[in-house]
Amino acid sequence: MSFPPGNSVAPGMGTLIPSLVELLGTVSSPGLAATAMSMSWRSWAEEVERARRELAYLARSKTGIVLGSLPRVYALWTALSSLEADVYLFDETMNPESMSQLAERHELEFVAAMQTQDQPFPDAIRRRDVRPDRSGHGTVTIFTSGTTGEPKAVRHSWETLTRPVRGSSPSGPQTWLLTYRPSLYAGIQVFMHYLVNRDALVLPDPGSSATELTGLMQAHRVTCVSATPSYWRRLITLGSRAQLQRLHLAQITLGGEASDQALLDALKQLFPMARLVHIYATSELGRCFSVSDGRAGFPASYLDAPSREGVELKMEDGELHVRSANAGLGQADEAPTRSRNASWLATGDLIDRVGDRCHFVGRRTELINVGGNKVHPLRVEQVVCRIPGVAEARVYSKISSLVGQMVACEFVACEGFEAQAVKEAVLTYCREQLAPHERPRFIEPVAQIRLSEAGKKHRGPT
Repeated sequence: MSFPPGNSVAPGMGTLIPSLVELLGTVSSPGLAATAMSMSWRSWAEEVERARRELAYLARSKTGIVLGSLPRVYALWTALSSLEADVYLFDETMNPESMSQLAERHELEFVAAMQTQDQPFPDAIRRRDVRPDRSGHGTVTIFTSGTTGEPKAVRHSWETLTRPVRGSSPSGPQTWLLTYRPSLYAGIQVFMHYLVNRDALVLPDPGSSATELTGLMQAHRVTCVSATPSYWRRLITLGSRAQLQRLHLAQITLGGEASDQALLDALKQLFPMARLVHIYATSELGRCFSVSDGRAGFPASYLDAPSREGVELKMEDGELHVRSANAGLGQADEAPTRSRNASWLATGDLIDRVGDRCHFVGRRTELINVGGNKVHPLRVEQVVCRIPGVAEARVYSKISSLVGQMVACEFVACEGFEAQAVKEAVLTYCREQLAPHERPRFIEPVAQIRLSEAGKKHRGPT
C-alpha cells in the first residue's frame, strides 16, 4: 500500500487497518520508540494481531483507552478499532476523577490502561458496571483541549482522521518526534501520518526537559518535528543551541497557535535545511490548510475559493469561519451521521487581512477588556518579544475591581541578561510602543512560560 506524495488519503476503516497491519508485518525497520525501548513495525503488527485475538470480546463495545508513551498502547488502539469498537481517547496525564466522570457520562463499558510495556492485554482492561447497547460504529472520540470550561467530546471516524494525511516523502521514511499529547487531534494526526507512511515515531516521556528532548532526537536521528509555536520557543530558549544545530531536521511543522515572523525566522536560521510548515486544524474541523512559504499568516487568496481538499474559509466580523470536508462527526452524544455540506463553524480565531496576507491576531476568548477597550494579548506579546533580552513572553488578563481587567505580562530573560534590567526595558518600550490601555500593569520575570497540556499558552484571566 502506497500513496502519491502530496495527495490526501481517504481509505475506509474496514480495509485500511487490516491492509496496513498485513503490510507492516513484513517491515523490520523501527516503528515506535520510547525513552527506554523501541519496537519494530513487524513486532508492532504482531502485537495488533495478539490484541485482536485476546480482546475479541470488546468488539463493537464503547471502550476508553488511556494513551501515553508506551508503544504497545497504540497496537491496542488499532486492534480495538479493527474490532469496530467505539474508542474514547484519554490522556495519561488526565486527573483520574475527571477520567472517571467522563467514562460515566459517556457510558463506557470498558477502560483500557496499560501500566507497563510488557503487561498482557487482558490485564489492562477494566470492565465498568455499565451494559450499554453496542453500536459498532467504529468511531474515535477526542476530548478537546479547550482552555476554558469542560472539554468537548468530538467524534471522528478513521476516514475523517486519515483523509488529511499526505503521502510518503520522496526521500523515503522519516522519523518523527511526537510533542503533542497523543490523545489530542494534533497528536493523532502525527500518529496517522506515521502509520500510513510507515515512518518511525519517537514518544518522549511527559514533562521531558529541553535537554532530554534534544538528546532523544539525537539518539533516534529524528528528521521531523511537529509542535506548537510555544513549544518551539521553549525548545529554542531552554535548549542548547549547539545541540540543536547538530540535529538534521528535514521538516518542522507548527500548529495549534499563531506563529509570528520572528519565530519562523529563528527556526530557519537554526535549521536552514528544514522545510517549515504551519498547519491550521481543529478537533472539530480536522486539518483545514497549511502554509509553507516561510511567512506568518496565510495567503488572502485562501478566502476566495475552496481548496482541493474541500475546505472553505471566510472572514466575518474579523473572525475566521471554516467549512471543511475533513470535519468530524459532531459531538459524541449526537447520531454518528455527517452531511458533506457541513455548516460553517466560527473558529474563535481573529484575523486581519492586509493586502495579499491574512494574519492571526488572537483568540476571541482571549481579548482583554480594559475599561471598555479591547486588547489583543498576542499583539502585546509580539511587542515585548522585540525587546533585547526577552527570550519569550506571555500576556494575559488580570481581574481588577476598578476597570474589570488589566494587562499582565511574564517574560523569560535571555541568558546573560539581568531580569530586573530587562523588566525596566519592557516598561520603557511598552510606554513608547503601546496605547495606555495596552500597557502591562503587572510584569514578572519567570524561569519558563508554563504551557497547557496541549503545548499552548494560557492567556485567560487570573
